[in-house]
Amino acid sequence: CLRGTVFTPDNNKLLIAKMGGEGIAVIDMDSRAYIGTITGAYANLRHLVINNGYLMMSSNRFGVVQKAKLEDIFAQGFDDNSKLVFKKWETVTVGPGARTIDVTDDGKYIFACVNDAYKVVVIDAKTMTKIAEVDAAKFPVGMALSPDGKQLVTTSQGKDSVPNTGNTVMVFEVVYKEN
Repeated sequence: CLRGTVFTPDNNKLLIAKMGGEGIAVIDMDSRAYIGTITGAYANLRHLVINNGYLMMSSNRFGVVQKAKLEDIFAQGFDDNSKLVFKKWETVTVGPGARTIDVTDDGKYIFACVNDAYKVVVIDAKTMTKIAEVDAAKFPVGMALSPDGKQLVTTSQGKDSVPNTGNTVMVFEVVYKEN
């Protein structure tokens, strides 16, 4: 079950989250060939983002957001089994059902939809700690920051087991504290 995808900043590699499996598949864009899989993070990855040299991702089942420097990940190289085991992830727990994430352009804040807890969590990216959370319509799944970072738009999915849910768009005003 392939979910999040992102190109590396140099467009040489495509990273694909394996939500139904473990790790991140890596495709070489020049040869269009599978290089291998990055492992060592939480499994059941949902979304990937690259921002300011960091790879950030959400794990749906485990309810976490993780990050690591992209150059540190690829510095190791793949083994003979096409695996790259990287374990130096910085991790924060956001709640069950971590789905889409987005990051401010400056890389200071990560926003995460938390589907099963019906909320949006704000993370200080430097310390990887939760600094705020806000209730959302049931089962938030999609999300995007406006280009100026002043609005956050989320979408919520419906679930047959919970009548009258989903099909909701929420727009949040984002107010940043002065340092």
